[in-house]
Amino acid sequence: MTRFPWGTMAPIPYADAKYNVTVNMRANGMIETEADIDENQKIGIKAAVLLGLADGLAKLASQCIPTEQIIAHKRDIEETIRQKVSSAGYDTRVTINSITCDEASRNALEEAKKKAMTSGTVAPAATASSVAYSSAVRPKFCPNCGSPAGAGNFCTNCGSRLI
Repeated sequence: MTRFPWGTMAPIPYADAKYNVTVNMRANGMIETEADIDENQKIGIKAAVLLGLADGLAKLASQCIPTEQIIAHKRDIEETIRQKVSSAGYDTRVTINSITCDEASRNALEEAKKKAMTSGTVAPAATASSVAYSSAVRPKFCPNCGSPAGAGNFCTNCGSRLI
């Protein structure tokens, strides 16, 4: 078995239709394959993974999924990646460890949320829902692995800090 990490070298833009803002997403994870592969094959698999990630994010954007809910769709994105990698001729298992937006994007998203609330285009209850980017609001899912967040301060699945 061969295991190796993957990650975005450049951010992938994500159009958040709820708040009318584009954020830069980054992700990383692990690739596993039963076969022994060479470096050229690793490069091909990683390229297919990144194309699948971009496709998965585009699907979510087309469904108007807000940025703050992307992690809840981690399995959907992994399935899109699996399909892309499989269509490229590779038999692998791909997992996402983390999917986040950069600090500038988080700030832009927070500003867009404030603007939406003050203009009345988003109800206050909608913006108070689980926001993984704010320490003031507790996430419903672990922002690192996507598991349901328990009552503690750390994820029971991966150990990441929840608040």
